[in-house]
Amino acid sequence: MIVENEYDCEFHYAGTRYPPLFASAPENTLLLSTFAKAVSPSLRLGFIAAPRAAATALAAHIERERVHVSWPVQKIIETLLVSGELDKHLRRVRRHYGAMRDLVRRRLADYFGEIDLRGDEGGLHVVVAGRERAFDLELRKALNSRGIVFNEVREFASSTMEESNGFLLGYAHMDLSDLSAALDELTTCIQRCYSR
Repeated sequence: MIVENEYDCEFHYAGTRYPPLFASAPENTLLLSTFAKAVSPSLRLGFIAAPRAAATALAAHIERERVHVSWPVQKIIETLLVSGELDKHLRRVRRHYGAMRDLVRRRLADYFGEIDLRGDEGGLHVVVAGRERAFDLELRKALNSRGIVFNEVREFASSTMEESNGFLLGYAHMDLSDLSAALDELTTCIQRCYSR
């Protein structure tokens, strides 16, 4: 059995969007996902698309262990799915987050000689990294000196290799004005590093 986590599939902005493995091998794949990004992480609701035998065993386990989400939350999501309201909501938020991603690209485009922007084809964050290791370190120091807290890529890397440079710029929790203010801070720090 292949276990596939369909992460951020709702928010894809550029490049080829490949179908999940489940589409090609439904009898051999467990497709996992949640409604955390599409609706809210506070729902604590996910789903598994699975072959019938696996789905039956999983449903029995969930019922036996009583680890399911409350019935009202399940019914609300069911109503959103059946009525088509979830699809309408996803189209709205995809436009919103697409505009956020475009703002990040526009505002940082002038600095692409010094920084790389990675992972902007989809999702709700990008990785900002200095092209040169020294510039990357200086940029993170400049951000720290302004009291800006961020997650470094190496915190999520499978090894502690120093090459895992850069940091995450997440925008799921922001509106356009918040993101613009955050980009003002970031570009100020980039300019400060660039002028050294």
